[in-house]
Amino acid sequence: MDKNYKAGIYGTRNVCNQVCNAGYAETCFVSDMSTGYSGNMGFKIPSNWNYDQFAEIDMETTTDGAWAIDKDAYAGKFEPVRALASYVYIQPQKPDIPEHPTISEILPLVEQLEDLYVAWYTPLFQAAPNTLPYLSAQVLAKGITNFLRSVAYNDTKWQVTLSASDEGFVNYVKEQNPTLYSNIYPYMARESEGGVLVSDEHGGLIDLKHLAATAEGYFTTSIAPDSWYGWAADLATAILDTERIAENYNGYQEAADIVVGNSKYSISFEDICSDADAIKVAELVSESTSTTHSFSESLNCYYNNYANERFLYLLNDIDCANNLTAIKEKLIGDLRVIIAAVALFYASDTTGFKETLENIPSSKAYTACCCSFANYIYCETE
Repeated sequence: MDKNYKAGIYGTRNVCNQVCNAGYAETCFVSDMSTGYSGNMGFKIPSNWNYDQFAEIDMETTTDGAWAIDKDAYAGKFEPVRALASYVYIQPQKPDIPEHPTISEILPLVEQLEDLYVAWYTPLFQAAPNTLPYLSAQVLAKGITNFLRSVAYNDTKWQVTLSASDEGFVNYVKEQNPTLYSNIYPYMARESEGGVLVSDEHGGLIDLKHLAATAEGYFTTSIAPDSWYGWAADLATAILDTERIAENYNGYQEAADIVVGNSKYSISFEDICSDADAIKVAELVSESTSTTHSFSESLNCYYNNYANERFLYLLNDIDCANNLTAIKEKLIGDLRVIIAAVALFYASDTTGFKETLENIPSSKAYTACCCSFANYIYCETE
């Protein structure tokens, strides 16, 4: 259970005593007026009772028919709920999916790409076996993810943390199979430049280049934490977005709820799906022994067997229990330094270091986005 809630028990004196004595409930609501129950006959009221239901009072007949109310005593030992917060989380609308190509349609393109990579890499390795690593499943997968992110995820921060795009292989694909390059290019380009998203055939939407870049960060050794290539980085950009638009809404929380999961901003539904999928896909790549189709086989295995559990993999990566308070506390607490560092890292792409320091998002923007992201994940896992 969410630790903001404590378990109680409603029942007879005997039931309440036994459940509380066993440690399963902190207090009880005793059904004392039910004298016919053996659990009330000859048993003392629990010492930790909070409510005691001891009489039923018939009310006057109204146009709605006869009705009655229970008469209860309150011990005052446990504070009752006196008010509920007015805040209600509303998840952003998800984009329409049927119009997009499916992962089943894209996998043959990835397989062709892998065939070309094997043909390109093999003679290079044979010429320099002491310089290049053997073509393992992971080397092959990295070659494909590097290619798929070469258009949209190849700026300075990606070159520093992972590697620059391998222009040798990119040019090889263009020369050997220009039709394949033109067919796969839409899945490598950003949406603002004609890029295309992919339906996973399970109600999710995938940004293939985003998934490739994130998965590469998870299954290879790099200088940054794995999450920086996925959900942590996207959450950082959401914090920056929230800071920018907060003045247009009724506070930071409303702005954050609009940003997180919204395809109009930098942490869209398709980004979150891709981040979650990349975690398990990277695990499958790490376990693969295929030196011909390790990445496509991992994708195929994932979308046939694991995609419906994507948000549980995301929760596991965040490393918290599946309840709203635990997710919020983990994001706001342990990950504060990581998110702040990623936010600074991303902000420095478009601004100078001094300007970035002067415009670091406020703690309100950070907290609001963490709460929105927690709400989003929690809604998807329930």
